[in-house]
Amino acid sequence: MQQPAIGLLISSFLLETLIYVFFCLTLTKALNTVKVENRTVSPGQIWFFLIPGFNIFWLFFLVSRMASSLKNELIDRDYEVEENPGYNIGMTAAGISILILLIYILEGIGIQNTTLTFILGALAIMRLIFFIQYWMKIAWYRKVLETNASENTEEEE
Repeated sequence: MQQPAIGLLISSFLLETLIYVFFCLTLTKALNTVKVENRTVSPGQIWFFLIPGFNIFWLFFLVSRMASSLKNELIDRDYEVEENPGYNIGMTAAGISILILLIYILEGIGIQNTTLTFILGALAIMRLIFFIQYWMKIAWYRKVLETNASENTEEEE
């Protein structure tokens, strides 16, 4: 591999890791607004998402557990709750990640074709869109739970 290609690869890896750190921070902050008894995942488990390769599969676990934790907390606070908060968007992002991985595997075993390259690009854009939507949805739930918690604290005083 040529020097510029290695530099680009390292730069993109570092950028992706930085984005994932902020993603994990958002999930951790959201989970910290959930009472311990309502959690189905611990805040420490969220950080396994930073493990390259493993994160593709871990996202399925995180999306499922975050949805059930948020649902438990919202029910506990007497909110009207959608079936599984953030679940559909998150699972779509995770599923697209698996499709992207499969295309990389196909290309790795020698099946290369411009249509696959086009599909890969389209899937990457779709994954980015759904990943950001999921991230924003979890951030929104965090704000809702924080606002509700601060209102309850003011009422008790």
